[in-house]
Amino acid sequence: MIKYFCNICKKEINMNVDGVSVMFNAQGMAMRNSINEDLHLCSECCHKLKTFIHNSAEMKIEVK
Repeated sequence: MIKYFCNICKKEINMNVDGVSVMFNAQGMAMRNSINEDLHLCSECCHKLKTFIHNSAEMKIEVK
């Protein structure tokens, strides 16, 4: 069995129960540093990441 650990909090996760695989890629986006990376996150850290991205997008819209 392959052991997975959350890339943020380092907690051991079971990908079938409380794990999420997240892929970041630069396809279709203009990014300064093109990064293709797969991360394994626990469900708690995934929720925190989604909240951070959502809040960042809202702040970007307000600045315009």
